[in-house]
Amino acid sequence: MILKLAYNNASSNLVKELNPTEAYNEDVFKERKDAFALKGSWGAKLTPFAILVDDSGKAVKGFYSEVKECTVENIKRYMNNE
Repeated sequence: MILKLAYNNASSNLVKELNPTEAYNEDVFKERKDAFALKGSWGAKLTPFAILVDDSGKAVKGFYSEVKECTVENIKRYMNNE
């Protein structure tokens, strides 16, 4: 499983606690484009946003801030149950 994360400085704790495969910070100029591309690909507008994909690139689960599910607890719980 591959965990991809778009975050900002206010949500940097997600990176420290989850150790994602790919992480892009919107507040860093060089990573901003990648963060927006990741969110835009899955229809997310708010930050943070995380997507869990399998090894072939197929989406398994998206964690959206719009519905308040992009939290460390939710992501860890889902990954432990899969």
